Amino acid sequence: MPKQRKSQNPTRTATMQYRGYTSREGYDDVADAMPLFGELQNALVMQRRYMAGDHRHGKEKLRHQNASITDLHRHDARFTPFARRLLESVAKRINTAWKRAYADPDAGYPDTHSPYNFRTLEISEPAVQHLKTTSDGRTEIHIKGLPTIWFHPDHRMPNDQQPRSIAITKHGRKLTVSLTYNLLPMQYSPPKYASCGSDCGVAHRLTVVNDQQQYYEVPPVDNREHRKEVRRIKRGMQRCRDAALRDERARWTNQKRRDGYTKRRFRWRGIPSRKYRTLRDQLRNVEHKRSVRLRNHDHRITSAIVRNHGIIAVEDLKVKNLTKSNSGTVEEPGKNVSQKRSLNREILAQRWSNLRRQLEYKCTWQGRYFVAVPAQYTSQTCINCGHVAKGNRVSRDNFRCQNCRWRCKADVVGGENIRCRGVAAAAGAGDLAPVNHRSLRAPSRQRGTGAAYAAQLPLLLFTKTSYSH
Repeated sequence: MPKQRKSQNPTRTATMQYRGYTSREGYDDVADAMPLFGELQNALVMQRRYMAGDHRHGKEKLRHQNASITDLHRHDARFTPFARRLLESVAKRINTAWKRAYADPDAGYPDTHSPYNFRTLEISEPAVQHLKTTSDGRTEIHIKGLPTIWFHPDHRMPNDQQPRSIAITKHGRKLTVSLTYNLLPMQYSPPKYASCGSDCGVAHRLTVVNDQQQYYEVPPVDNREHRKEVRRIKRGMQRCRDAALRDERARWTNQKRRDGYTKRRFRWRGIPSRKYRTLRDQLRNVEHKRSVRLRNHDHRITSAIVRNHGIIAVEDLKVKNLTKSNSGTVEEPGKNVSQKRSLNREILAQRWSNLRRQLEYKCTWQGRYFVAVPAQYTSQTCINCGHVAKGNRVSRDNFRCQNCRWRCKADVVGGENIRCRGVAAAAGAGDLAPVNHRSLRAPSRQRGTGAAYAAQLPLLLFTKTSYSH
């Protein structure tokens, strides 16, 4: 069913991220504190796993864990120097993970991880003394047990409002400060176009088609250079692991999974080597830089779409089903396994789910109508006559109707069909309502000349510079 627009503006949140700096000793102190809180997280997971009682009493279990944290903070010399609210934030994070697991069993239950993978310290509802502005314009963060961390704020940061939470994340050697604020409800603005449909693809990440027969093709995400850099770092990490196994500084362990299978895992005997830790930090820096760049790119795309359209329709894609392996079994091996593996990698690189998630909550903020329509036959249905056939899709990029010989780009046809289904769903006819293609601007019926889309140059809804990587 289509998601209805809320009648009132909800409370919006905004997260500002800044590069954090500290002294040379401060970086070492943060690096030493992260594994300590990782051990606390594993202990809380195990305690929650063996707790008795119904899972619906989440607040009661959280209260018991907070009492355990109080005793730990008083009697354990390792955690006494830290602020108690830092320890409580770990318990809240575990409580949220268990709630999500009980609400959606497919999400998986919380499990223990290596303490060296813990990277985020958070404090909610910070006091005034936690954030201080210096005379040279910097903003300093003072949290008990952690070194003084400063960053350079910009115009986005509210001066007369305290943040909702402060999170300090370690990416390799770098620190990232995340400040979350509660914003005022947004005033709705009239859209430029009535509706649009977004067709997802690999050659073009998105093809956005509006009600004025205008479209824009968002370029795909190119991961070739990133994959090359990641392979180089991982090869160095593998050499460190091989040397550690030869010197017996590491071992292989068997870990039993939830599905009953046993998986071999590499484990260090003590602290990993210095070279391995350096390469691991480099890998995290590379992944973090790419994640920030793609996230900013996604925000520019979705903000422009929501700002300019009233009804936004997307495909209800099941990415998990689209990226299933084609390897098969020993008795019945699959076909074109290598090609399917490459296609799955490109599909996952486009981050369609992240685009849909951002469109959904931004439509709620802006007062737009968001609907996800079925994707069946959207690229095989002719806009001109409504004929549906697999042969209409001549190739990946071309569409030619077998009935009326109408031609167009295949992604544009898919985007227009998605838009029409979204308009029908918004009108109350339902997701599977028939599409009235006759209401569109009549395309050319002359054989071989193409449609109205091919007769005109694409009008750019947004500037290309805003979509550059």
